[in-house]
Amino acid sequence: METTENDQTRSIEISVEEIVYENAQEKLWQKQSLYYVQQFNVLVGKNVIVGIWALALICTYVMYYNFFSVRLDDYSFVEITLPSIFLFLKLLLIIAGRFFICYFLIEMFYNTVRIISSMVNFMSIRIQR
Repeated sequence: METTENDQTRSIEISVEEIVYENAQEKLWQKQSLYYVQQFNVLVGKNVIVGIWALALICTYVMYYNFFSVRLDDYSFVEITLPSIFLFLKLLLIIAGRFFICYFLIEMFYNTVRIISSMVNFMSIRIQR
């Protein structure tokens, strides 16, 4: 008896339709819960690390207040000499530090909002189940 491609395809379709998974929804829910917990843990861990970096930068700024308390608009461009290069590097360090403090704080707030919103979403889905 020869089977054509259509007969083989049909038998596969019938066999797939006849398969009944017990507790398939429960397995899917468990896998989604596991993925959510992993995502939650990664976000919380990242938020803690970013917070520690932001705190370290802020503490550095507070401890060396005289070094970092510089008004940038008081400076202008001059001819290039060795002291002006060191001054430029100092100002560049101050600008980079201020930028990273703002960036870390914004990232912390953003991650916190993501953590809270994903927790609310997960709990609302869990309550509806």
